[in-house]
Amino acid sequence: MSRAARRRRIIELLATHATEIYGHFQISAPAVSQHLKVLLEANVVTMEKQTKQRIYRLNSMAISEVEEWTRRYRLMWSRKFEKLDM
Repeated sequence: MSRAARRRRIIELLATHATEIYGHFQISAPAVSQHLKVLLEANVVTMEKQTKQRIYRLNSMAISEVEEWTRRYRLMWSRKFEKLDM
């Protein structure tokens, strides 16, 4: 599984409110933590410390921005492909 695929899977797990994500991967816990760190630095997730735990959540604003960006590009490419059909 590629790095990008692992990060997408982490995002999917957080979206489904999974409480334990480390067990979903065949990589070490520090490796998963590294992916979470990248997602945190990219502002895709937020993190809250609670005693000895770190609670990660999706940053809904960042996800909305990605959705809007994707929608614009999908529309642009759809128009270009429609012109090719003419």
